[in-house]
Formats: sequence, structure tokens, C-alpha cells
Amino acid sequence: MLGLGAALYGRLRPKTSLWWLDLLGLLLITVAFVDLRLTQVIGVRLEWDVLSFANSPKMVWRLAKSYLPGVAAALAIATAIYLLAVRGLQLWLRRSRVWSGDSPPGKGAWFVAASFVLLGVLGRVAALPDKAEGSAVLRLVETSPLWKRATRKTLNREEFLQTASVLGLGDFAAAVPPARPRRDLNVLMVFMESSYNQYLSLFNSRVETEPLLSKYKERMEIFPNFFSDFAGSIHARFATFTSLYPIRDYNAFTQERVPVKSLFDVLHDNGYTCSMFYSSYFDYTGFRDFLARRGIDEMYDADTMPGQRKTEPVSWGLREEETLEAIRGQIRKYAAGDRKFFLTYIPAAPHYPYDSISGAFRKFKMDEFGDYTPLYRNELLYMDWVIASILDQLKESGLLDKTLVVITDDHGEMLGGHGGPIGHGWAVTPELANVPLIIMDPQNQSYRVNDNIGSQVDLLPTILDLLGVPLPSGQLYEGRSLYAAKQGADRVIYLNSYQQYGVVQNRHFICGSRETDGAGPATSVYSFANQGSKTLFTPDSGAATPTVSIQRFDEFQESLLRNYSFYCQSILKDKPVVAAHAGP
Repeated sequence: MLGLGAALYGRLRPKTSLWWLDLLGLLLITVAFVDLRLTQVIGVRLEWDVLSFANSPKMVWRLAKSYLPGVAAALAIATAIYLLAVRGLQLWLRRSRVWSGDSPPGKGAWFVAASFVLLGVLGRVAALPDKAEGSAVLRLVETSPLWKRATRKTLNREEFLQTASVLGLGDFAAAVPPARPRRDLNVLMVFMESSYNQYLSLFNSRVETEPLLSKYKERMEIFPNFFSDFAGSIHARFATFTSLYPIRDYNAFTQERVPVKSLFDVLHDNGYTCSMFYSSYFDYTGFRDFLARRGIDEMYDADTMPGQRKTEPVSWGLREEETLEAIRGQIRKYAAGDRKFFLTYIPAAPHYPYDSISGAFRKFKMDEFGDYTPLYRNELLYMDWVIASILDQLKESGLLDKTLVVITDDHGEMLGGHGGPIGHGWAVTPELANVPLIIMDPQNQSYRVNDNIGSQVDLLPTILDLLGVPLPSGQLYEGRSLYAAKQGADRVIYLNSYQQYGVVQNRHFICGSRETDGAGPATSVYSFANQGSKTLFTPDSGAATPTVSIQRFDEFQESLLRNYSFYCQSILKDKPVVAAHAGP
């Protein structure tokens, strides 16, 4: 397009300069570089949804300012190299007498060719190849709401159920009545950030990262075979709180409301006071839009957290001790009242660039440039103290034996070791997707390992099952209680990201890439087994695994989310009530 534009311009105005071609070239470099940095840091391509990623100029500035010096320096260097190269090419052409005079024939073509060559060389020199699909500019068009509306399809009842069966999602039977009586327990959920089992000592990591939480080990039920449904925070939260798989375009379930009854809705309808404490910003990735009108009585983020600020902000919000003090105060308030509560805590740490934790947790030092593993482990120690302090406050307030505690996480994190990438959002491996789930049930105060397999969509039905609260009728939840009868061999669990994907079935973990989806067998297959609370993944190239089309799953799931009310009425109109399952 740039070449055709330059050729046409040269025909119409043969004696004018092509300086605008240089500006467009530099603009393409800028767009490509921003696209790359977004992928490296937060795992999101420069697509249409990124235009509303932070929801306001204020949020854009907050989240981008720590990266701007590096971005500006890189772009300045690229601009200088580009201009020097263009000038050098001009001088060489004149000296070699390829052209002479003010308007030599073919000058526009030389400029276009030179621009393309320079763009290509800069791209090869400045960045390692990644798994990006397509040009950033074209992706902006392909991911726009207008394009999606034009290509969207609503399935009829038979097509919906047939596709769900092929994808291993079950038949969406009616809600299962709870097998246990109602229990008047409070609920505390800690939804950790970027923490995965490979680095957590409660899941047998080789380095101690949870010494304080280990004090409560005898109360814990550990689920080592638990997985993240999407390698992005807002997506993982959606899966956890709605029991529906997310899709890549988070606007489809944040700005565009999916009328599903969330965990907050269900518990609020059953007499719970719901509160959320979030160390980052609700306006980031449309989280506030998703939470709106979902039965949350009190919501606090980095802008509204109770108490006086005693520390400086960090890149993604508040330091966790600020949020910790607010949570402690809320627990004391709940202890003085007589209402059941559901308190959710979502920290900002550990998150790249792993900045500003106190010296007491700086145990590990970086010894390899670009490898953030030591700093990451320091932040895990920091979060261990924060979470243990919350449990201490429950105990001090006399609430620990009256509270169901659920500790889980959103996704894993690549740390740059051995020259590898950093960040999350586009890669799915068994280790990155294997995230913690710890349940502390006052009725079962003993350490145990539960090897049932599940993912974030299973948390809503699991928590309601433990409380003896029935699943609301008329909902197409895709998860199952982890205390249900052993999962059938036909069940498929989908683990997604912006580029790669994973599928769990029959104690096998199948990794794939959208680049090769449908073109052949999966990229790699692993079998997994448990060694205590550790999950061991072993390459298993000889395993008989089904062919899975992630594109078909994506299309089905997008249709489900965008037409949720229609499908609820269509699919569940004749579904019978299912008998209760046996509890743990």
C-alpha cells in the first residue's frame, strides 16, 4: 500500500519531495515497536481492544510512564539509524551517478525500495522473531467491533449442543442440587497475581518462597492439578467469577455485559456482604465494567483504598501493605457484625518490573542480566507475608474457624532466564498454566492433597458446593465442582492465550499454536502425574490424543458470550434436574 501510494504520488507530482514516506516509515516502526513491547510486557497484541485498554488518558499515562523512557530511547535510536541510512543511500546514489539532477527518473522507486529494505533490516536487528500473527495494522481492522458483527453467527439449539459435545464441554445439564446442607461460612478469596506452582514451595518448589503460609499447612487442601484458563489477568478473573471460558477480546465480557450470574451475584443473593480490595486500578482492562451491578457492596482500588498512604505507589498501583491494612480493618469490622461476608483480595504483586518491596524480602539477587527470577522470588516472599498476615487477622478476630479460605492465582509468568522472554499473555506451557489452588475448610482441618483435575471455571461451582448453596437456575456454567464424582474421560479443559493454547484431557496436557491449528497434530503432548503436591509433566509423543481445533472453540465461545441470554433460554428449556452428587 505504501509503495502504490508513493508511485501514484510520484506520477501526480513528480517534482515534489517524498519526505512523507520517511515519516510513514518511522510511524510503521513505532507501531511495530509498541506492538512488540505490549506483547513482551503484558501479553497483549496491538489490536482494536487495546484502544480501550486503559479506558482513559489518565490510566494510559499511569500504566505506560514506567516504560516510556526505554521506548523513547529505542525509537530515537531507530529514527537516527533510519535517517542516517537514508542520507547515506542518497549520497551513494549520487556519487555512483545512478541519478543526477533535481528530478531523476525512478527516484520515487529508489526511495520506496530503500524504505522497505531499511524497515526489514531494522526489524531483524532490533527484535527477536516472535509468534505474532499478521501485521499490527491489519489486526486492528480484523479485531474491530464492525468486523466481528459482520462475521458473527448465532447457532440454533441442535448446532450448539452438537458443537459443545464435539468440543468436550458436556451437554449443559440443569443445575445440580447441593449434596450437603447449607453452611454459614464466610468466604475469603485471595486471587494472586502471576504466581504459579513451579516457584511456590507449598507445591514443592526447590526454593522456599512460602515459609509463613506454611504455618497454616495443616489446615490446607492442596490441588496440584489446577490450571489457568487464560494467560491474562482480566480473562482469568472472568473465568473464576462466572464459570465461563473467556475469549481473547476481553471487551466482549467487560464493556459488553454478559448477563451471567457471577459468584458475587449468587452469594449476595444468599445473604452475603461482598467486598473487593484491588491493589491496581479498576479502570484497567475494563475490570470496573465487568464488576458493575454484580452484587459487590464495597469496592476499593489503588485510587480509593481506605487509610492514609504511607508508601509511594508502584508501577501497577499500591504497595501491598497499604491494601493489607485496609483488609485488616475490614475483617475487624466484619468480626464486630453478624453478617456473612465474601471478601476478595487481588494484589498487584508480583508483577514486572518487580519494584519497591521492603528490604526485609530482598533475599535473592540478580546474577544474570535480563533474568528476573531472583526479583520475582523476592516478591513471592513479600506476598507470602501479606497473605499470612490476612490469615493471622482472621485468627485474631475469631473468624478463621468460620471462614472458607480459597487461595488461587490468575496465570504464570515468564521471567527472562537464559535469554528467554518476559511477561505473559501469549505463551501456554504445562508449567506456566499450572497455578495454585489451596482450600482451607474449617470442617476439614488436616493437610491433604487432592489430585482431581480442574481449572478456573470450576471455582464457582466448587465454592458453592462447599457452602451448600445451589447453583442458580437458568445458567450455562461450563465448570464443575472439584468435589464431584471423578471427571469423565470425555471432558476437555481449555487453556488459552493470545497465540498459544493448551488442552487438558485424560491426564494429558496438549500444547498447540494458532499458527498450525488444524494443519496437523498438536505441537507437543505431555502426560502428568503427582509427586506429593508437585505435578510432574513428561513429554509423551506416543499418546493417543484427539485432534482439537482451537479456532472452533474460540468461535463457539464467542457466540456463547455474545448471545448468552438467548442460549440460556434455548438450551435449558427442556433440561431435567440432575441428581445430587456425593460430597467429599
